[in-house]
Amino acid sequence: MARRYELSDHQFALIKDVLSQAKTTRRRRPRRDDRTILNSIFWVLGSGAAWRDLPERFGPWQTVYDRYRRWSRDGTIDRVLESLQLQLLDDGTLDLETWLPDSTTVRAQRAAAGAKKKAGTDARTNAAEQALGRSRGGLTTKVHLVCDGCGTPLSVHLSAGKCHDSPQFAPTFEAVTVPARPKVLVADRGYDRAAIRSYLSGQGIEPVIPKRRSKAVPEPEPACPVRYRRRNVIERLIGHLKECRRLASRYEKLARHYLTMVKLACIRRIFKLHFSDTA
Repeated sequence: MARRYELSDHQFALIKDVLSQAKTTRRRRPRRDDRTILNSIFWVLGSGAAWRDLPERFGPWQTVYDRYRRWSRDGTIDRVLESLQLQLLDDGTLDLETWLPDSTTVRAQRAAAGAKKKAGTDARTNAAEQALGRSRGGLTTKVHLVCDGCGTPLSVHLSAGKCHDSPQFAPTFEAVTVPARPKVLVADRGYDRAAIRSYLSGQGIEPVIPKRRSKAVPEPEPACPVRYRRRNVIERLIGHLKECRRLASRYEKLARHYLTMVKLACIRRIFKLHFSDTA
């Protein structure tokens, strides 16, 4: 029986081939198996503990952290998430009727600041590149998501916490790697922009987005209330993802590493929704 945060035999079998294709470095010591490494990363993700606090059963924490960095850099975690989404598409489990975008703001801790600057960049530009921005609560990062009508995460995008949702919609939507598009997109009034409506219309997607209030139209015509009620799906998804304590607060200096943590949480959510042995 798998311990908490660990994958079952069935779940690991779904992604085993993807992990085995990752590049490896030549070492004199025997290589730690992928399942143990992935379980240890999930332990850090769920518990929120520091890498140095990994239980001894997982082996040296440096080995786990190095593999995590390598998988983040070479796109292994991206391929694992994409492979699970494609399996759902092939099985007909993915909802192609309704998709939903939204975002959530995450507080960045002191450890998240101070990433090395590239040559010719100032501190403000470097912070923006690392998806860090100052808002009322201090340094924050905003996580943008798109999910289907069942709450299956489809894409993730990061921006500085002070950024508005609407300019980040196109990058988040285009990050969906599934070769399909929905019939309807349900979003809140933060996405009520002419550019977004035109973008969706060009792809044959019907927007269900309430109009913004203005002085000229204080009470605009509401969106279809029945379909708009589906927005609770992505709100619940965000709640589930933030139960991963390493996700609820940002400790990673590099945006790439934090984005990998978010994608790992999405992988865990897909396993829970569609490949759970206890379901």
